[in-house]
Amino acid sequence: MAPLSGRMFTPGDRANSPKVAILNESAARARIHDGNVLGKHVSFPGQRVTAEYEVIGVVRDARYESLRKAAEPMVYIPIQQALDPISGVMLSIRAHGSTTQVLPAIRQRLQATVPEGFLSDIVTLEQQAEETLLQERLVSILASAFGGLALFLAAIGLYGTMSFSVIARTREIGIRMAVGAQRSALLWLVLRGTLAVVGIGLVLAAPLVVMATGFIRSELFGVSAGDPASLAGAALVLTAVALAAAYRPAWRASRIDPMISLRQD
Repeated sequence: MAPLSGRMFTPGDRANSPKVAILNESAARARIHDGNVLGKHVSFPGQRVTAEYEVIGVVRDARYESLRKAAEPMVYIPIQQALDPISGVMLSIRAHGSTTQVLPAIRQRLQATVPEGFLSDIVTLEQQAEETLLQERLVSILASAFGGLALFLAAIGLYGTMSFSVIARTREIGIRMAVGAQRSALLWLVLRGTLAVVGIGLVLAAPLVVMATGFIRSELFGVSAGDPASLAGAALVLTAVALAAAYRPAWRASRIDPMISLRQD
């Protein structure tokens, strides 16, 4: 954890040394009264050790039990000044290379430092994070699959609706061509109407997205409920599908003879 102020623990912070402690940001904010928490003292009522610990530093917040759970106020003390007897220790080691390459050196060093100790398990930080987010990953896979299916069905329905709407206007297009309308103007007329329909649909859908934000936020980690990229992507896909559905029949209608289009029912 990155230090923010003061100092970190040193080998000189032993059991018979003055008792010292380091606070995280949350704990420091809770104890700041005059703008500086360094040099203040903290105690742990009801514990085996009743002495006060001098605050020598402040570090950034860190999450422990869950990545979803916000950081809580924490007080760190040297291992030799622990409140209770220690039966086990968890070490965090920064190393280069794979775990299989580093593991023998860790076991050798542990055996030399603690002859009667043993190493129970070694996992990487990435593995711990993946295990914590396993449920979220499964939910995201299912949500992505159903979301893609929903977008596909919406695109098909929108394509069919817009195609039928434009085909139904073939007679109108023939009349406009008969009175001298340009093909480009007719195409723009149809596409403009299509964009208006799609725009109205997106505007009406926006409140529904806002209403669902609370539920969506509870199922996500590391992504905001109103992710602009996802929302913009879905809107662009539907808009492109609508324009494609409107352009092709409108282009065909503008290429046929006006008299033939006028005869169509």
